[in-house]
Amino acid sequence: MQGLCDKPEIRAVLDEFGIPAEHVVYGVASMGYPAEPVTDEKERIGEVAYIE
Repeated sequence: MQGLCDKPEIRAVLDEFGIPAEHVVYGVASMGYPAEPVTDEKERIGEVAYIE
């Protein structure tokens, strides 16, 4: 996302969220619950590390 922040279409969305023009977005996360229950379990590959 770092290189995309200056594209007019992306900047317009960032402006709607109140993100200042001098800030750079390094990543995004989508959180929530599915509208319907998930019926098929997929194998989870890899590891996620949370660093504080």
